[in-house]
Amino acid sequence: MQQLLADGLDQQAARFVAYRAKSADIERRRAGGVGIPPEERAALTEVFLQDYQDLASQQRLALRFDTTELIPRESARVQEACGLETSYLEIRDWLLQVLPSLPNTVVLLAGRPPAPLREELRALAEQSGACSFQDFELGGLSPTACAAYLAELQEQEPRLLDIPEEVWALAWQYSEGHPIRLSLVIDLILNGRDIADLFPPHDEASAASAGNLPVVDIDRYLIEQLLDVPEPDRSLLIYLALARKGLDAGLVHTLEPEWPLEECQARLEALRRFTFVKGHTGTAQLFIHDELYALFDRYLRLLSVTGMAWHNCPGNHDMNLDCPAGSSAFETWKRVFGPPHYAFQHGQATFILLNNVEYFGALAKSARGGRGYRGRIGEAQLAFVASVLRDVFSFTLLVAFLVMRPEGLFGRGGEGKV
Repeated sequence: MQQLLADGLDQQAARFVAYRAKSADIERRRAGGVGIPPEERAALTEVFLQDYQDLASQQRLALRFDTTELIPRESARVQEACGLETSYLEIRDWLLQVLPSLPNTVVLLAGRPPAPLREELRALAEQSGACSFQDFELGGLSPTACAAYLAELQEQEPRLLDIPEEVWALAWQYSEGHPIRLSLVIDLILNGRDIADLFPPHDEASAASAGNLPVVDIDRYLIEQLLDVPEPDRSLLIYLALARKGLDAGLVHTLEPEWPLEECQARLEALRRFTFVKGHTGTAQLFIHDELYALFDRYLRLLSVTGMAWHNCPGNHDMNLDCPAGSSAFETWKRVFGPPHYAFQHGQATFILLNNVEYFGALAKSARGGRGYRGRIGEAQLAFVASVLRDVFSFTLLVAFLVMRPEGLFGRGGEGKV
């Protein structure tokens, strides 16, 4: 973090001379296998603060941190990748330690920081007496700001010039100027969706006039329209929503083994036309805007209050491919949707839903072209099916749901593998 700030504030490398020299010496020794004691790292921070204070004595500085809700997660990922001690790369602790020592500085923390971090920053400001803390809740764009935003987008994308002003007025009215909703509207229009499809039908809108319709309904309509784009974009957007650690061509090829790796890469690159799809510097992985992750999560929760019964059946696209052992590949599924296999009765029919995806684990290799999984029910679920069948009448209609065709059935894959 200190190196990033030094490079950002001093791109010509004319300042932070003492800090750069000491940091280079530490990195040189660390690369040679020499352990760096915590005392020396603390001394490096003191040298950084001295150089920072020299710069701040000549001009007011502004530091901007975006997406602060990801600070704990990003810290853990950096630590894991670099193999460094937690105390050295804990960004949250660094902020709490260093912020009160930054003179003549405005620090902007944008995002939705966890409540504990917000309260810690507030308490820190009150205790130090050298700084103040202000918490602002940002609303949507005003009509004027929205118009300016759209004008800037029209310069980048001439096709937006063909959209009538009354359509933009309707988009602002429904979205309440919320940037992520506006971005979704723009992306959907550019990808062939009719503006009339993006918002509730006329009878619903008239029953609760535009602008008064619950936000959850607006979000639901937009997500449903996003999930209705043509293939392969639809599948890739779902993968992006589920792959919170990023989606790259290798992961897509694992999920869609019939797509060649080059085709996976090309299809991912095509997704960059969506304004909410982004990449991170130094990685080929793609992500979606963090607020869109939240919209997808809320959409899943909304499904549980629609008044309809939803019966979900897991498949090969629902696994956590990072699990070293396949036995834990569906833990996220269990947390969000519940048990991976179960049965229920409706009328005179019995429905059995099974998880017949056997994942070999991230550390294992598949003998079937590197796919890493196969269709197999397994002994435990077969015992479950037997227990269900013992309690139903012989004339009952039985309906079984399986995402994959098990090996050993219908002439595929040999015997004894069901």
